[in-house]
Amino acid sequence: MREALQPIAGSRVQAVRKIDADLRLFYTADTDSAGAKLGAIAIVLGSGKRTVWRFGDDIGGAIDFANARRGTG
Repeated sequence: MREALQPIAGSRVQAVRKIDADLRLFYTADTDSAGAKLGAIAIVLGSGKRTVWRFGDDIGGAIDFANARRGTG
């Protein structure tokens, strides 16, 4: 996925790979810069807009929609 989003393989120029968040690659096991768990992901599409939401749940834990917080992406 990284190579498809930012092709650098075989480049003659030394390229630095962007971080996953900048490439808009998201994982349920991600943590934020303070180390907090981000948990499950919901992407809401509508009216030409995309909104990413994170729930802060643990792996295998129940999702509490009251914990939803808007993410970047």
